[in-house]
Order: sequence, then C-alpha cells, then structure tokens
Amino acid sequence: MDKSTTDLPVVEEGLMDGNANLIGAKCPECNQYTFPFQPFCPRCSNEMEECTLSQEGELYTYTIIRQGPPWWKDKVPYTIGYVKLPEEIIIKSHVKNDKQNELKIGSKMLIEPHVILNEQGEKVKIYRFCPIS
Repeated sequence: MDKSTTDLPVVEEGLMDGNANLIGAKCPECNQYTFPFQPFCPRCSNEMEECTLSQEGELYTYTIIRQGPPWWKDKVPYTIGYVKLPEEIIIKSHVKNDKQNELKIGSKMLIEPHVILNEQGEKVKIYRFCPIS
C-alpha cells in the first residue's frame, strides 16, 4: 500500500482493513456471504462470522458520473461500478477508469485503496476497483 494512505482514516469503520481488504460476513450454516458485515444471515438467520472477501472480481456494470456533489466538482467525470466477487456478492464501488470508455462488462478487477475528500474536505481512505490488464 502507498505510504500516503497508510495513516488515513477509513471513510467508514468496519468496511475494510488497512490494506483495503473488504470485511464481510460468512454464514457457517449455509455459506451465504454479505458485505458489509452483518450479524445475522439474510438467508437462514444464523449468526454470521467476520471474513475477508476476495480482492479480485468481475465488472458487472458501471456508469460514468459527469455531475457530482459540490465537494467533488473538480473530480468529474468519475466512474461508479458494481463488481461481482467469487463469493457471489456484488459490491458497489468507485472504479479506476483512466481511459474513458475502455471499460468492458466482464473485465477482471482488483481492489485497491484510494483517497478522496469527505464532505468536510478531509482526506479519507476508501476502496475502489481497478481493471487488471
């Protein structure tokens, strides 16, 4: 991980660890996964166990945002996508899209830490997915 992101706070506690590993939950009874962590299984109501989710997935769909919130006015356009993980869950995320219009549905993606400004203008760490070339 880039040293510039190591000491930054995570945008929301419990979403990921310091290395941008997503923290989810797995049901030991029926093997259902969830993200973010939740205490009870949506399928069988059993207690869930915390787990680290896969860092790679497949781009399910995406959109390019051309008009963002006021504190992001200098960041548009940016890309939001949904990435399907091997655990059969779909994660909404920022997507690195340096070459506009070259993303392809079904592309392999890898998670990485990313820095954004929150509403107060402070730097915070989030996760985002990047195409694997």
